[in-house]
Amino acid sequence: MRISVPALCAFIFLVCPASDLLAQPYDGVTYGFSLGLAYSPDDNLTSAGWNLGGTVEGLVGHSLELRATLGGIGIEGDAGEQTPKATYAFLLVDVLAADLLSPTGGIGLYYVDLDPPLVDETLSRLEFGANAGVRLMIPYSTKRADHAFTLDARVHSVLGDGPSLLVTVGAGMLF
Repeated sequence: MRISVPALCAFIFLVCPASDLLAQPYDGVTYGFSLGLAYSPDDNLTSAGWNLGGTVEGLVGHSLELRATLGGIGIEGDAGEQTPKATYAFLLVDVLAADLLSPTGGIGLYYVDLDPPLVDETLSRLEFGANAGVRLMIPYSTKRADHAFTLDARVHSVLGDGPSLLVTVGAGMLF
């Protein structure tokens, strides 16, 4: 018998909320960090880059979380003789479910620093954007639901000039 990954994820998300699997759902604020890889489908950014972030999360009600993330993304490319760099610093606010597997979505403010040929001349300015993704929590404590290792995947859409689509995958920890 074969089980599809999307069906398994849907089962975990709908049937197994974190409060049923863990001893005590948390009711306060928790902190965390994440490190990972970044990618952009832009033709001039051909290699994978890095992403990192620090988070503050809080439970709203019984099943909704708000998450603030302060972080950065860096990607280098290869455009002939040039090596363009795209660097993003961001402050994001996300909404997500308080489950082990949760869809995420939010808005953010991005400080964008782009080198030619990504743009006509070097560009550094603030841009608005949005992101959507999924987070998986793997608890390492049976006493508190907010003590967990995390895996995050996000798609960032940044308004303005330059690469407007970024994909990040990261692993982290909530403590």
